[in-house]
Amino acid sequence: MSNSATKLLFTCPHGGEKELDILRDKNSQPSGCNDEFITKRELMTQELTESIHNNIKALGGIFPHMIMASHHRKYVDFNRERLCAFDERSVKAGDEYKAYHDEISLKINEMFSNNENGFAFLFDIHGFDEHIQNGQAFDIIIGNDQGRSIQVLNNFDSKAYWGDNGLIPLLRNKGYSIIPRDLNERLGGHSLDGGYTIQKYGSRQEVRQGLIAIQIEVARSIRLDDNRREILAEQLAQSIYYFVSPFT
Repeated sequence: MSNSATKLLFTCPHGGEKELDILRDKNSQPSGCNDEFITKRELMTQELTESIHNNIKALGGIFPHMIMASHHRKYVDFNRERLCAFDERSVKAGDEYKAYHDEISLKINEMFSNNENGFAFLFDIHGFDEHIQNGQAFDIIIGNDQGRSIQVLNNFDSKAYWGDNGLIPLLRNKGYSIIPRDLNERLGGHSLDGGYTIQKYGSRQEVRQGLIAIQIEVARSIRLDDNRREILAEQLAQSIYYFVSPFT
C-alpha cells in the first residue's frame, strides 16, 4: 500500500466525556426522531479507535485520518441527524455537532482531492454491551446500512467484501465471532447495521460516491479488557489494511 492509504478515515462519535450546558431529553425531541434514545457513553471506544489508527500507521508508515467526538453523548449524539442530536436550546451543542461533521466532510474531500475517480474508506467505531443469538455471544458487529454504504465497492468487485480478502472473512480467520455471519444475513435496519454517519457519508450518498463507509461495533467485554482490546486493535488494523489495500 502506498501513501494513498491516507484515503482512510476513522470516526468515533460516542466516546467523549466533556460536558455542555443542556442535557438531551427524550421527551422534548421532535416527533420525527424515531431512533433509539441513548445517552450512555460507549466506554473505551476512543482508546480502541486510536490504537487501530496507530497500528495501521505502524503497518505501512501511513497516516490515516481520525476524528473523535470530545463531548458526552448525553449532551450531543454525533451519530444522529442534527434535528435529533441535541437540545435545540443549546447553541454550544449545535456548534460542536456542526464542527464534528464539517471535519468529516473536510477529510473526505481531502481524501479525494488527488484522485477524483478512486475509492476512500470511512470506518465508524462503536461499542455494544452484549449480543446473543441462539446461545452464542458475538465479539463484533459490522454494519453497512443494508449494503447501501458499500454499494460502490460491490459494484466494482462483487467479491471484495466477502471474498478471501474481505473484511469479515479476514477477521473471522483470526477467531472472532461476527455478525453478519454470511452474505445473506441482514440486521433488519437496526442501528447496529449503520447509523447516521454511515448513512450520510456512504457510497451512494451526498458527499462522495466513491466513499465506502462501514460501522464497526465491538463488544464491551473486549473493550474493557486492556489486553483483549489491544490484541483486537492490532488484528483489526491488519484486517482493515489488507481489505482496503487493493482499492486505495
